[in-house]
Amino acid sequence: MQLLGPSTMLIYSDIKETLQRLDKKFNNVQSRSIRVSNLELCFYAKIALLEYCGWIEQSFDVILQEYINKQTSAARYQDLAYKKIIKPVYGFNFEQDFCPLFLSVLGVRNYEILITKLQSAGEFELLKSQLDTLVTFRNTLAHTCFHKGANLSSFVMSGHSSTLPAPSAIYHDFFLSLLPIIKRITRMIARMKT
Repeated sequence: MQLLGPSTMLIYSDIKETLQRLDKKFNNVQSRSIRVSNLELCFYAKIALLEYCGWIEQSFDVILQEYINKQTSAARYQDLAYKKIIKPVYGFNFEQDFCPLFLSVLGVRNYEILITKLQSAGEFELLKSQLDTLVTFRNTLAHTCFHKGANLSSFVMSGHSSTLPAPSAIYHDFFLSLLPIIKRITRMIARMKT
């Protein structure tokens, strides 16, 4: 079992396994015959992207809830913070979701420390751009229904540069590049004081 940090119970091996399993299914469909089912390919790519985005949101929720739990042992206030601060945030757009959420939970000083350390490590811009790119993909897919006979020509899956990234692109271009940053954020927040 691989954990994000010393105290968190968020397991990243599960999303890794999910993305690899979806990539294998995607590749099996692609290699079945010359007539590839674009609909099936789109389903696997969509599921992979939505699963990964959900994992990121849950990761942030867990990281911040653990910080709150460390600040107070009163279940009443832990629950209140979750319901009023964390739960209402349904996205991870950097400016609209990540910044206000982390700022609200960590406070101005700790948020500044977090961002400054990410900037000095050269990870801030990558985090921001990756999250914003993923949000764009996710928002498009959340408002797209694939069905037999649908025009799927705009959803060509040839890697990261495509409109809809293949599961392998999600794994290699997003998961592998963001995981070390999310682990670092987890460790930094776990060490923060009030």
